[in-house]
Amino acid sequence: MASWPEMAQFGRPPPPASVPQGESRPPAPRPGSFGDAPALIAVGTRQIGNPMDKVFLAREKVDEKAAQMRQWNNTIDSRIQSVSAAIAYLLLVLHQMGLGAVWMTGPLPQSKGDIEKILKVPPEMDIIALIPVGYPAENPTKERRPVSEVCEVIK
Repeated sequence: MASWPEMAQFGRPPPPASVPQGESRPPAPRPGSFGDAPALIAVGTRQIGNPMDKVFLAREKVDEKAAQMRQWNNTIDSRIQSVSAAIAYLLLVLHQMGLGAVWMTGPLPQSKGDIEKILKVPPEMDIIALIPVGYPAENPTKERRPVSEVCEVIK
């Protein structure tokens, strides 16, 4: 992706001269990126077919509300919600253990297939996120602002 001219608007540096135009080799990890982490957790989920999708598809031919309901059902994607909750708790546990970790999805659009091949992910599963884990190189402390400055309760 780094070689794509469309990336210029994001201030990306030009690709190394050794990567031919159109080649999809990822750039070398930057210092401090997940390439430095001693462990990487790949979070996956099974592909599931929602039986209601078939009902909505059949019904939407005669009922436009069914098409909207199918769209909403796909927006609510329960497997993504479940994985997200699990990742959030995992990050809390890792932090409690003194480990540094970050929830990443950015590398997946260009390398999901390669990652799944390396990890021998079965075809009925998808890698949803990557979590590099290690001991933090630094532990910055910063005075926190009061909750009232960063949060508003709407009644």
